[in-house]
Amino acid sequence: MSQTCLYPETPISNTNFDIQKALADIALIRRTLDHSEQDQLDSRLVGITLEANLVLQALAFVSALLLVALEILSGQTITHTLVIGNQVDEFRRFGIGIMAFILVGLLVALYFVLWRAALHSGESVSAYITRNFRYVKNLSLISDLMMKFITLALLLLANRPEWVAPVLLAFTGDYLLQGRFFTFPTRTSVVLGLACVTGALAQFFSQSPSLLIPLGAFALVAGLSTARLAMRQQQQKALAA
Repeated sequence: MSQTCLYPETPISNTNFDIQKALADIALIRRTLDHSEQDQLDSRLVGITLEANLVLQALAFVSALLLVALEILSGQTITHTLVIGNQVDEFRRFGIGIMAFILVGLLVALYFVLWRAALHSGESVSAYITRNFRYVKNLSLISDLMMKFITLALLLLANRPEWVAPVLLAFTGDYLLQGRFFTFPTRTSVVLGLACVTGALAQFFSQSPSLLIPLGAFALVAGLSTARLAMRQQQQKALAA
């Protein structure tokens, strides 16, 4: 007499096994794609391109650090001036003009560094930007900065200076989530970006106008990114020696 199995394999168990295997395969593919994407990003961070990124992010870090130091040492004078001075129409227009001046200065510094890098690499500026700085291609960076400038200007015109700080913090999170400017691994960018956006929401609901929070967050992110690039530069010099 043939014996029958007391616990025969059912279609349900096979289905569960197939689902688990498919999920494992998807996770493996995602890890592979993440590593591949990061390898491609890091492979472009060599030579003059690495130096250009390092210069840009070091300038951003030092500028943010100086503003943080000024805000701390002066008892948050920048914040108080923004909130109180915005009640005067002349100061409101002056503040918008200062933001426009800073924006133009940032763009001039950015494209000057890229022009110098392209000159050293023996490429045209457009070809160099297309190959190494895709977020600057097709004027997308200028459009992005213009929209951010318009947002801040509208906040001042609408007499909402207390919203400027959380919006600035959200802008930092936006750049991290888009993978622009800063050179972090994808997962690190997402974590830092979500932290900045969450902080922006918390600052908005708490009605805190302090510019020290977004300036400090930007300085921290820029400092970490600059340190990462500096370490990579030292590693490349060690390998070349």
